[in-house]
Amino acid sequence: MSKENPTSWDDLDVGVLRTTALEDFAVDVKADDNKKTVIAALIEDGVKFEQYATLKGLNTVKSNPTPPPSVEVNVTVPEQPVQIVTAQPLTEQAPQKWLIKMERDNVRYDVRGYKFTKEHPYSLVSPADAEYLLNKEKGFRQAFPSELEEFYS
Repeated sequence: MSKENPTSWDDLDVGVLRTTALEDFAVDVKADDNKKTVIAALIEDGVKFEQYATLKGLNTVKSNPTPPPSVEVNVTVPEQPVQIVTAQPLTEQAPQKWLIKMERDNVRYDVRGYKFTKEHPYSLVSPADAEYLLNKEKGFRQAFPSELEEFYS
């Protein structure tokens, strides 16, 4: 019989385990598999009890009636001068360029002055533009020079 608020696979009966394995997580178990076999199959397929608990809306937080004691520690840290370091802004004149590939289904895509096409999906872009493409636009990724060479050879 299943516990009212189970906290592990062991708390569920074999029928519930078989059903959840088959229907909820598509784990291949047989109708005559015992409890240990079903639990082993779930674990082998990487299914965690927490996933089951979330799926079923269970509260798996174990209550701790006595909180751990708090300890107050006084630490004296000698004052030291603070050095503030700021990052240099990316500039268009930066000598570094990034190789970016368009993986979108578009025949042509123009963005930030760059033209990407199916025939020419690669472009060297500034670091600022690369950051924009990789973070704000979908269908772009950083590419390797070797794949560029392979694509055009």
